[in-house]
Amino acid sequence: MGLKLSAVRDIFQKGLKKLKKEKKTEKEVVEAVKAPKLSDEAYAILQDLYDNLGPRPSASTETKTAATRIAEKMKEAELSSFQMVPRMSHWMMLSAVVLISFSFLFSVLGLPYIAIIVSAFLVFIVYDLLRLRTGFLFSLFPKAEGTNVHAVLEPVNKVENTVIFTSHHDSAQSSRKIEGIIGHLSLQSAALSFALLSVLEILQLIIEIFQRKLFRPGFPALWFVVVFLVVFAVSMLSLLKSIRTEGECVNGAGDNLSGVAVMLTLYSYFAKEQEKGHPLESTRLIFASFDGEENFSSGSMAWYDEHLSLLTNPVNINFDGLYKEDSLSFLSDDGNGFVQLSASLASRLTFLAEGMGYNCQTVRLPFLSGATDAASAALHGIRATTLTGMVADKSNPAHTEEDTPDKVSPEALSVAISIAIKFVEGIESPEDGKNERESLFDNGKHYRLSRY
Repeated sequence: MGLKLSAVRDIFQKGLKKLKKEKKTEKEVVEAVKAPKLSDEAYAILQDLYDNLGPRPSASTETKTAATRIAEKMKEAELSSFQMVPRMSHWMMLSAVVLISFSFLFSVLGLPYIAIIVSAFLVFIVYDLLRLRTGFLFSLFPKAEGTNVHAVLEPVNKVENTVIFTSHHDSAQSSRKIEGIIGHLSLQSAALSFALLSVLEILQLIIEIFQRKLFRPGFPALWFVVVFLVVFAVSMLSLLKSIRTEGECVNGAGDNLSGVAVMLTLYSYFAKEQEKGHPLESTRLIFASFDGEENFSSGSMAWYDEHLSLLTNPVNINFDGLYKEDSLSFLSDDGNGFVQLSASLASRLTFLAEGMGYNCQTVRLPFLSGATDAASAALHGIRATTLTGMVADKSNPAHTEEDTPDKVSPEALSVAISIAIKFVEGIESPEDGKNERESLFDNGKHYRLSRY
C-alpha cells in the first residue's frame, strides 16, 4: 500500500510540475513577443518621414534632405555623394526611339548591314546599363549629385561576417494610365518587337547576300516593308507610351519609406542592445539608404564601389516596397531579369520566415519588370536578396499617388524586422543554426526572439 501511495504521489507531482512548466512557457512566449512594438516604432518613422519629406526625385535637394534626416536618426552616420544621370530611364527610352528609327530607315533603304550595326549598338548600351554598369552612357547626358547615407555597428571581436541592411530614399515618378489598345503595350512589348525587327534585318541581309544586292541601296519587297512597318510601329508605340506615362514624382510611402523605416528600426534595436551590454561578437552590421534606386540603382552601385573595404564575408538584405505581410517575397534575381541574386540566401530566409510562422516565398522578377538595390550588391560579388511586398497587379500602389502610409501594414514591417533580427542571431550562434529547422517549427506560429 505504501508503494502504491508513493507511486501516486510521484505521478501527481510530475503532472503538477509539467502543468506549471507549460503555463510558464506559454506566459513567457506571450510576454516575449514584442515585434509589434518594433513595428509601431517603424511605422511612426515611416509616417514622420512621409509627412515631412514629400516627393524625392533622384539626385535632388529633396533626396539630400531625406538622407540628412535619416542620418539624424543614427549615431555617427556618414553621408556620401556621387554623380548620376537623373531620369536615366527617360533618356534611355528616347535613345532607343532614335536608334530603332535609324535601324528601320536603313532596312527600308535596303542597307540591312548598317541597320544591324545600329541595332547591335542599342543592344550593347541596354546590356551595359542593365548588367555591365560601366557608366558608358553617363558621359552623354547631364549629371547631378546624389546622396547616400550609412552607419556601422562594430562587434566586440574580430569581424568575421558583415550583414548589410539597405533601403532607398528616393521616390519614383507616377505612372499615368492610358486606356485602349495602347494601354496594354509595355516595355516587354517594345523588347519583343525590337527582337523581331532584328530577326527581319538578319533575314533581309541573308536574302540580299544570295541576290548579290548587299551593297546596293534599294527597297525590299512590299510585303517585307509592311511587316517591318508593323513591327516598328509596335516598338515605337510601346516606348512612346512608357515615356508618356511618366508623371510627377510621388511621396512613396511603401516604395520606399517602408524599407527606410525598417532599416532605421533595426539600427535602433541593435544599437540599444549594444548600449545594454549585448553587442554582437563577430558580425559587423551596416545600415544604408541609397539615392538613385529609381535610376538604375545608381546610388547603391556608387556606394559599393566606395565601401568594399568595409565588407568581410558580406551578406545584403535589401528592403523595398513592404506593403502587406501576406505578399512578402524574397527575390532570387533582379535587375530586370539580368542579374542573379543569391538563390541560397533567398531560400534560407524564406525557410527561416516560414519557421517563424510567416507566409513568405522566393520569387523571380519578370523580365523588364524593374530592379532593386540588391542587384548592385550582387554585381559586386555579394550574396544578396530583396524582401519586397510589391504585387504585380492593378492593386499595387507603387509608383502612384495612392502610395500612402495606410497602404503599408504594421504587420509587414514586423515580419521584416523579426526575420532580420533572427537572421543575425543565427549568424552569431552557428551551433543553434545546425538544428534550425526543428527548433523553429517546435514553437509553431508563436516565436520568441532571444533578445526581446
